[in-house]
Amino acid sequence: MRTTEVRRRAGRGFDHTYLLDVIQKEPDQFVGVAVVDEKPADLGGHLEALRSRGIVGVRLVTLGLDADSWVDSQGAKNVFQAAANQNITACFLCDPGELSAIDRVCGRYPELTVVIDHLARIGSDGDLNDVHISQLSNLSQHKNVYVKVSAFYALGRKQPPYLNLLPMVRRWRDAFGAERVMWASDCPFQVDPVHTYRDSIELITERAYFLSEQEKLQLLQGTAEKVFLMVPSETDPRSPKVCSDASRVVGPPST
Repeated sequence: MRTTEVRRRAGRGFDHTYLLDVIQKEPDQFVGVAVVDEKPADLGGHLEALRSRGIVGVRLVTLGLDADSWVDSQGAKNVFQAAANQNITACFLCDPGELSAIDRVCGRYPELTVVIDHLARIGSDGDLNDVHISQLSNLSQHKNVYVKVSAFYALGRKQPPYLNLLPMVRRWRDAFGAERVMWASDCPFQVDPVHTYRDSIELITERAYFLSEQEKLQLLQGTAEKVFLMVPSETDPRSPKVCSDASRVVGPPST
């Protein structure tokens, strides 16, 4: 059995009908990450209702925002608190310049589980900036922060086999531990021309020489299970498998 995280398709606003229908039809196969309106007075009730229908996370896109101001807005505070109350993960699609704002969120809401999508897009401009890498590494001080290693096609040299990304992956393994790092497919963008899912997954399974076999299993399965299915972090080969983003109904493009 494989359980997959799916996400609301771009262009649907706050309409999650398709996403919820998918989960309802195959509740043992799918869980969802939604996009929510921060303005409703009963945001907590809305998230509680979504949680009961298989929504385990909310996608928070800070790209193009003044993140420092946004995280201090009442609407953002409402989302963070309501998500924490409902045990819903906050999944940030962000750029490196927004990590300091996210750091403040993590400090204010230590009970909120946070996932940094796609390595905070470090290297999307081709520059694997050491300051940015350190900023993301420093988020490891918050025990509920996790990192997705994904979107390799869009980072650094942007060419398979992505070997120039391995030092970053190793630093985050060292900072967070394998139990707080997860691989993700970034479907469907990882299959842009000249890129394949095989290229992405083999960076972990075949080329990340510093990972033990148990750590590879943790990145590919265990961490996502822990965050999205609340399976204990010690990976059990008998447990249902979750592949983060493996077949998602995508949110905003991450390139």
